[in-house]
Amino acid sequence: DTSVKGKVSNIRLPRGLFQSFHNETDYVKVAVLVLDVGEVSMFKVSVAVTVRAELLRVNFSGKRGGWNTSGCLTIPRDRETMCCCDHLTFFTLLMTPSLDNIAAQMLLTIANVGCGISVFFSALTIGLYFALRFIYKKFQSNDTVKIHVNLTSSLLLLNLAFLLNKWIFSLNHQGLCQGIGGFTHYCLLCCFTWMAIEAFQVYLLVIKVTNIYMRHYMVKLCLVGWGFPALVVTITGSINSYGKYTITDMANQPAVTLCWINSTHVVVHYITNCSYFGLILLFNTLVLVVVAWKLFSLQRTTAGKEEKIETWKRGFTVLGLSCLLGATWGLAFFTYGTMSVPAAYLFTVLNSLQGFFIFIWFMVLYYPKKDAATSSSGSGKNVKVTNASRS
Repeated sequence: DTSVKGKVSNIRLPRGLFQSFHNETDYVKVAVLVLDVGEVSMFKVSVAVTVRAELLRVNFSGKRGGWNTSGCLTIPRDRETMCCCDHLTFFTLLMTPSLDNIAAQMLLTIANVGCGISVFFSALTIGLYFALRFIYKKFQSNDTVKIHVNLTSSLLLLNLAFLLNKWIFSLNHQGLCQGIGGFTHYCLLCCFTWMAIEAFQVYLLVIKVTNIYMRHYMVKLCLVGWGFPALVVTITGSINSYGKYTITDMANQPAVTLCWINSTHVVVHYITNCSYFGLILLFNTLVLVVVAWKLFSLQRTTAGKEEKIETWKRGFTVLGLSCLLGATWGLAFFTYGTMSVPAAYLFTVLNSLQGFFIFIWFMVLYYPKKDAATSSSGSGKNVKVTNASRS
């Protein structure tokens, strides 16, 4: 690539490959394939070499990369990385899953179906909340339920934005595409933020327990949950970050095109989505681990008592909390490398159905039981403690 001075990768073949030549008609076949993997990869090209040789040395400009050391001697230098290998394969680290067009379309279909299901059950959850709030006074002062409903509302908006995204893109209107791209980004950040708020609420109720009263608690949470994402999207939108986004297949051909953060501002995606959620996932995981430890330790302290909680109920509680805290979104970090395709399918199925899972959690935890119907006039604080102890 002579267009980029000082950043030319090269391949050196071993001298022994040519020592067997006896005349000018002898030759060795060398096939070099250069694959353009787009702007979102660590390297703009990947190289595959096919040749009969004992050892190959391939130099790449730049030090970054994730290297398979099996059969290779990898030597990072100041301005390049040298690989001396006895196996011939692609040298690349893709920042997106290696999917063919069929797999990409299948994932899109799964996502559309899952999001449609989540839209229905998310709306059902919100409707059920307002019905129970009207019938039972306890729901009017239960902050935990309100947080669940806010998370469900953000998921409802995100799923709707995703379902409308492809249709709006087909209108071929730049302004509308930028608008739905920004709105989708806003809904995604709201989901992440409310997942963090869910973890914070669990921390207060289960871990901190004492001195947890805060004035205007829900108002402050709503300012964070809905206001902070709006601030981020306003800033990113001001630098014209939203527009056409294309997901390519293994042959670098367009597989799926959406309105999202455009390819020229991929750093915005890494900072506002990947890094932001990475911090949230770390906090939520720590909370989840502590809660799981407390729940499973409860068996030893309540052994032989009537209020002993069965193991499957504790397991269900951990699974439910995992859904509320967004643990399944962490699968996004496994959609690179050899497990990219299975992780992408698992990520798509679980997260597109998150609204359905939250509906099940809501029904099991909050739908009034026969013995609870007669005690609906209890205070909000007592209900919080009761619900926490049930979970």
